[in-house]
Amino acid sequence: MDVLKRLLRAALLAAIAGALAPGVVTAQETIEADIKATFLYNFTRFIEWPGLPTPGSAQFRICVIADATMEQAIKRTVEGEVVQGRPLVMTQPQTPQDAAGCQILFVGRSERHRASALLAAVRDLPVLSVGDSPEFLDQGGTIQFLLVENRVRFDVSLQSAHRANLKFSANLLRVARTVKPIR
Repeated sequence: MDVLKRLLRAALLAAIAGALAPGVVTAQETIEADIKATFLYNFTRFIEWPGLPTPGSAQFRICVIADATMEQAIKRTVEGEVVQGRPLVMTQPQTPQDAAGCQILFVGRSERHRASALLAAVRDLPVLSVGDSPEFLDQGGTIQFLLVENRVRFDVSLQSAHRANLKFSANLLRVARTVKPIR
């Protein structure tokens, strides 16, 4: 009987601790992050970057400024992958200027306060900027993730893509929810 009481007490304490733990990530948040990470990887198949070094001579960099859940999802997705003959690596730029060496820049909604400075640093560079805050495209981003009926979708700004000299496949544009034209 003592063993049963201890097990019940331990289970109750674990349940209370779990309910009170700050920053607990739900399964839905993890799944959403994994889907976004997969989209980021797949974007590399449908976008052309100008002036990439010859295959094997440089890394293809995804720079991530986001919460730990998103960072981990991207790291799991890109680890060991190769894009256009280059090893795919995830980095975390410390300053906006560090983002200039990326091919993809992801800014998570938890870091939306940094988005303007980051986007300004890569504005006319061949960097695909992707974010998931509601105002990301209005700030100058290229692709914005959003949830529509519990599904991850994305919008594209062709103006931003044109400014970065990125060429999008028609197949990618077809699956976008909204494509904002060049003004």
